[in-house]
Amino acid sequence: MASICVYCSSSDAIADTYPPVAAALGRELARRDHTL
Repeated sequence: MASICVYCSSSDAIADTYPPVAAALGRELARRDHTL
């Protein structure tokens, strides 16, 4: 199992395309038993 650090920004002024991609990344990390 790996532990991964992801910088998620300190602002909520982000493109609408990012939240679904971030959610997909989280699901994939969990599927592979990685932690954040």
